[in-house]
Amino acid sequence: MLEFVRKSSNIYKDKIKSGTFSFYCSNCCSFQKANSSDDWSLRNQVICEKCGLGGRFRHLYEIIEKIKPSELNPNVALFEDVTLFTQILKRKYINLKTSEYFDGYKSGDLVQYPPIKDYFITNQDIQNTSYESDSIDLIIHGDVYEHIPSIEEALVEAKRILKPDGYMIFTMPFYDFIDETVVRVEVKNNKLNFLMPKHYHGNPLSEKGALVFTEPGREFLNLSEKVGFNVKLSLGYDPLKGYFPDCNESDQRHCWNLVFVLSLSNQQQNNNQINSSKLMDMNLLTKNYEEIKKINQDLKNIADKYKLSNEQIIESKSWKLILFYRKIIEKIRFKQKIKSFLKKIKIKSR
Repeated sequence: MLEFVRKSSNIYKDKIKSGTFSFYCSNCCSFQKANSSDDWSLRNQVICEKCGLGGRFRHLYEIIEKIKPSELNPNVALFEDVTLFTQILKRKYINLKTSEYFDGYKSGDLVQYPPIKDYFITNQDIQNTSYESDSIDLIIHGDVYEHIPSIEEALVEAKRILKPDGYMIFTMPFYDFIDETVVRVEVKNNKLNFLMPKHYHGNPLSEKGALVFTEPGREFLNLSEKVGFNVKLSLGYDPLKGYFPDCNESDQRHCWNLVFVLSLSNQQQNNNQINSSKLMDMNLLTKNYEEIKKINQDLKNIADKYKLSNEQIIESKSWKLILFYRKIIEKIRFKQKIKSFLKKIKIKSR
């Protein structure tokens, strides 16, 4: 599957680099062009020319839109503040609680942010927040867990502050061939003990970046269930929407574009709120192989039907035809499911 996905994704790299790649932006709800980029990591690239969101954040936003909190004005905890994504969510949620982490401060402390005059940010340690128990409808964060000493403590804290019917939706690097989480740095006696060379990811608060503590492995899924969560995953591979994995040439370092959806184990899932074709169970990476083949087959079918070249298929007008084609297929499948369900009811009533 990995070889298939990498080969499919690399087809679009030249288009993305040249600034002529078009896709359907889930935030703008329209076809847009991606900013020119030759960055090897497609997971964070394919940045929308209009709204500025990259593929990872657009994927996260799409899944947030599909999971509707039951409250009219839900309490939402977002573990970032000075980002473009924050500004977009502020327009969506009235009760949005934003925060960043500043070393040396307690959770709940207000910290002045020098780049903006008279602007203060709430400090929150995601492992030990200042939020009350059972108070949050929706927790959102993007690529945070790999930058904290204890993911388990963060999961336990999330369980504490979430309402019984709440969700936690987030992204996190998830690598191929890593079963057990790789610990790069551990905390002993309040001091950092480096087990591997220092490694940093981008950080809007620091030019130095954010220190990577761990590289989460598949055991994270079992850990989440152990803490008391149901785990759903959305695999972000869809050229139509500009969703790609990072396509690292090394198999061991290849990172999927995943969105994690966690809910409390005792919660009654509302299937109408979750797009079941996108939110798969733990073994999605094998299950979703057929879906990936289907996406590429759709591209081929529509190209053959309308006699489009490979160059034309990437242009927005052609992609609208593909989306239209896929919507028709989805409607047919939905009708088939309804008919099958009605037949079952008739059989039981007899």
